[in-house]
Amino acid sequence: MTTTQTVAQAARVRLTPRDRETLGVVAGLRAVRMDDLAALLSKTADPLHIRSAREIVSRWQRLGLAEAHRPTNGLSVITATTTGAAWAGVTAPTGLPGWGQLPHTLTTAALAIAYRRGGAAWTPEPLIVLPPGCEHRPDGIAHPANGNGTTAATAVEVELTQKSAQRLAVIVPDLLDNWQNVAYWATPKVGAAVSKWAAHNLRADEQQRLTVRPLGAWTR
Repeated sequence: MTTTQTVAQAARVRLTPRDRETLGVVAGLRAVRMDDLAALLSKTADPLHIRSAREIVSRWQRLGLAEAHRPTNGLSVITATTTGAAWAGVTAPTGLPGWGQLPHTLTTAALAIAYRRGGAAWTPEPLIVLPPGCEHRPDGIAHPANGNGTTAATAVEVELTQKSAQRLAVIVPDLLDNWQNVAYWATPKVGAAVSKWAAHNLRADEQQRLTVRPLGAWTR
């Protein structure tokens, strides 16, 4: 099925700009768990009912725009197809990530959707344009609006496994050199290690721009 054919079919089944926007988000994040997609689709503080989210995904599937996977016995994981990503105007890898990468991908997606529901804009990793000289690509960039209507970009890192001190010494300074703020979302053990490293290796002003936060319920 070509993109042109898909758009024509989409017109007949009345896909909306919201469908295009949501598919674009899914494509940028690569994989999204069904409950997180329900939250993304909601226009209120409460997530959309899972049944309603499944109906929307089924419509996308019939048009060849998305796929639903069951990598475990839990909730389905939704990915955009190559056609779906193209229809949404997003150039990014498609298909379900490998088993080793999937928890990180889904956790990042859950966190990204939480940022979006909080009013922030989110740039996913594949779509980040790195500043000149920047070597490390963060998991996402959040652009939360502040009180005077401007934005302060935050480089977001999601850590489920602990990195060595040597690796942190490369990543963290690189992020701080290129973004105003850095947020490390991590499991308790990993977060404690990052905080300890920062206390011993960063200047006071750099420590103020680095925030270590618990992943908690966003862990997938």
